Amino acid sequence: MTFWGAGMRVALGTRLRTGDVCTQNGVWRVIKVASSGTPVLKGQAMPAHGGRSVVWELVQAY
Repeated sequence: MTFWGAGMRVALGTRLRTGDVCTQNGVWRVIKVASSGTPVLKGQAMPAHGGRSVVWELVQAY
């Protein structure tokens, strides 16, 4: 479930694709890839990984 109200957080496990606008400050991890994750700020475009378009999953919100 995704929340958009002021002060509300996006649910852990939310997924976004490379190029999507980040909806929550936090640590995002590429699904199906062993990694510690990447910090991304709300409003930034989700990055590519290894030069490829990927799907990111929110693993820690802050």
